[in-house]
Order: sequence, then structure tokens, then C-alpha cells
Amino acid sequence: MKLEITYSNELLTKQFGNWLINKINDLFIQRINKSKLIPWDIYLNQEPSYKSIYLKKISTFDILMIGIRNLVCDDIPGKLIIKIDPNQYVPGLDRIRINSICKLITYGNTSIKGYPIILDILNEIADNIDNYIEQYMEGV
Repeated sequence: MKLEITYSNELLTKQFGNWLINKINDLFIQRINKSKLIPWDIYLNQEPSYKSIYLKKISTFDILMIGIRNLVCDDIPGKLIIKIDPNQYVPGLDRIRINSICKLITYGNTSIKGYPIILDILNEIADNIDNYIEQYMEGV
């Protein structure tokens, strides 16, 4: 799950990427429907090795928020890539990466349907990137 923006305008730098990350955060908060969320540990097929009291305290919403709050922007010449930081782990569980759990929640698995809120937002931004560039250039 990532957003790749190819550009020729030298004003579209990592600063634009970080501005766009703030927009993604805002859209997520506006659009999330908590009633559609399934407890995230169900996606792990309840493996005993992942069981802990901590799992019961952290919600699917929390996981998605951590993912959204850990979006990073890589600036490669001519291209910006926005993605969930692949080096971040679920708090308290050093074996489970945030981006992996967010992908499970987004796409689901063979027995559980996903909730693609993050993917939907990234796709919406990709479809309307010219409008976002215009807003950024106008200083909105």
C-alpha cells in the first residue's frame, strides 16, 4: 500500500509529500467507520504465540491510526512515494510490523473481508492529484 507520485515540477518535494500526508491523516479521521472494523488479532488466526493481554487493549482503529501516523515520504528524483514506515512495529509486539497488519486489515484474508479505508484514501488522492497539487501551490 503506497502512493507514488511522478512529477516534473521541482516545487513538488518532500515538503509537498509531508503536506499530502497531513491531508491523508485528515481524510482518514473524517472517513473512518468504526462499526466496520473487525478486531485485528482475528486476522492472525489467533495464533497462541501472539496472545497477550496487550492485544485486547489495542483496537483495530488504534492499529490503523498508528499506520496513518507513521506514513513516510521518500523523495526519489522525479518521484514521491508515500507509505507506512516499514520499520515500525505494533507497540508491545516486536515481531509484527504495522504495515503488515494494516495490509491485513485492508485486504483481509481467505476467511475475513478487509476494510480498505487507507487504500481508498490513497486511491482518491491519486485520482485527484492535480487538485491537491493546485491546493498546495496556492498555499491552501
